[in-house]
Amino acid sequence: MPMNRNGTETVRYEQILSGLRRLGDREGDVILAHSSLSSFGYVEGGADTVIRALLDAVGPAGTVVVPTLSFGSVDESDPYFSVNDTPSDTGRITEEFRKRPEARRSRHPLSSAAAIGKDAERIAGGRQMTPCGEDSPYARVYQADGRVVFLGAGFKSNTLFHVAEEIVHPPYMRYKKLENVRIRTASGQIEIDTFYRYDCYQTGIIRRLERLEDIYREKGLIRETQIGACRAMLIPAKANVDVACDVLKHRVDFILE
Repeated sequence: MPMNRNGTETVRYEQILSGLRRLGDREGDVILAHSSLSSFGYVEGGADTVIRALLDAVGPAGTVVVPTLSFGSVDESDPYFSVNDTPSDTGRITEEFRKRPEARRSRHPLSSAAAIGKDAERIAGGRQMTPCGEDSPYARVYQADGRVVFLGAGFKSNTLFHVAEEIVHPPYMRYKKLENVRIRTASGQIEIDTFYRYDCYQTGIIRRLERLEDIYREKGLIRETQIGACRAMLIPAKANVDVACDVLKHRVDFILE
């Protein structure tokens, strides 16, 4: 393996693309990618290399979606969100991804997602009143029978779990209303709107999403491979949500602390 000046393995575009194909990424797929750039070790070309590999894995007929959450960048006491300028707080890959000119980003001030590809407008367009409701990009990945890729990120970051919560509405669910949110759209217009965020962690409800990994493994739903130092995993979006729904309906205490 090629090494960099610090004596660690250099991970290149071809390795990442090959790894994604081993996972089962196919041309035409809709993929939601959770990622950690540092998990690879040293990547030649940085975040852009990972993004290129993701886009090339699904090809021009496919679509890549990444979470671009902005909890650290938006002040809830005076909420303002710019589709083009508010940073993503979910890692370097997502920040570089959302700044690409071809990216389409959704409008939720705290829980947006960005998409590139054939279905980007359908997935990231619309109002997205709640983080993962039926009008959200995350639900649309599920509706499109997409796939979820974890690149150095574990199931603690499994956003589609919240799609299951929106379907089941377990008794612990709480929402906080965000009123008079100023949204600067991609075209530069200012719009005022109302949104909701989840109010679970903030009210003492701790959910352990990572506990679902054992159930997914028992059912044989996870494919995985190694890319450099990165542990990469893939799970079908439909199975991801359906299993989470079953747990929320019949074993809700399993994911609660």
